[in-house]
Amino acid sequence: MRWSVADRVRARSRGLTLVEMSLAIMVLGLVAVSVVTIFGAASDLVEEGRGRAELTQAGRAAMNRLLAELRMTVGIEGRSDDYLRVFCEGTTSMATISRRVTFWVEDGTLWRRVEGEEAQALAEDVTGLRTGGLTLWSTLDGVTSVTSPEVGPAGYFANFSAWRMVYFATGFWSDAGSGRRAVFPTEGVLDNACGTMEFWLKPDFSAQWRGADQDKYLIDTEDGGEKIVLFFDHSARELKFRVSGKEVKWEPTWAPGAVVHVALVWDCTGRAIGGGRTVALYVNGMLCEASAQTGTWSAQPFGAYFCLSQTYGAEAEAAFDNLRVYDYCKTDFRDRYKEDALGLMRVELTLESPDGSETLTLENGVWLQ
Repeated sequence: MRWSVADRVRARSRGLTLVEMSLAIMVLGLVAVSVVTIFGAASDLVEEGRGRAELTQAGRAAMNRLLAELRMTVGIEGRSDDYLRVFCEGTTSMATISRRVTFWVEDGTLWRRVEGEEAQALAEDVTGLRTGGLTLWSTLDGVTSVTSPEVGPAGYFANFSAWRMVYFATGFWSDAGSGRRAVFPTEGVLDNACGTMEFWLKPDFSAQWRGADQDKYLIDTEDGGEKIVLFFDHSARELKFRVSGKEVKWEPTWAPGAVVHVALVWDCTGRAIGGGRTVALYVNGMLCEASAQTGTWSAQPFGAYFCLSQTYGAEAEAAFDNLRVYDYCKTDFRDRYKEDALGLMRVELTLESPDGSETLTLENGVWLQ
């Protein structure tokens, strides 16, 4: 049967059939569900973005407050995970400041307290505060500077102690046959991955006048782990610095009794010193080496202790002054003339959102006075 034009017009005028209406409602329902799903997903993304932005904002505000305080730091009095105590001095437009300040993390909050005042909450959702930089500072001008150093863990003496004028004041002295050593723990002080050790030295030997017929160990580590060694090779007339089997050597140009500044720098990756170096020796602020050492290694713990000098038959035949150790690579030693230079303090702050969905770690550093 063929429909005429009039028949088709009359059919359209009757509207949708029941089947057509049901199909239309079903399609509308599916579209509505899709819209709700898309809207919900978009809302989740917005909330997620807002949560991270708020966490970042809170973290940056806390970090800026920390760094502002640390710029006035003249002494580090205590440091561990989630804890830092410093002494600050400085002058502002309002007054001269002299105060002891403690920072710590407790129950997800970063706190600050000036001695004698109430504690202040700097930021919430904080799960960790870590600081680095100077790990050991011993002026080496007397017994208590070793047994209770200015920064870092206590050391001790083997075969008593002796002292001799070096640069800032008297320094620890180990002459031939004495067996004298100053010993410090490596835990929390020396990192095999990278670091710096610096000190003033007054050697009783030179490449031309070699002193006692023996090698002279200036720095050594106990057995039971990776080694860090600085020694004068008597037969080769060379100063050799070695970390984890990687070595640089140099023929010293100083005269016996001269006072020189020595710095040891290492980085197992070869990225932090320059020129791909993994081991570097500096004397009086200058890089000294027969050739560059670029061999890398996998970081492992050092032995439990490191020593200034060694036992009988390998004494330093030198005096040491103002030992400083850092957990980063330092290559600029213009501050060596300042006994209390503290170098760079690194700060790491970790925050976590209340629901645990977001974690943020901020890192920064500030040069201390």
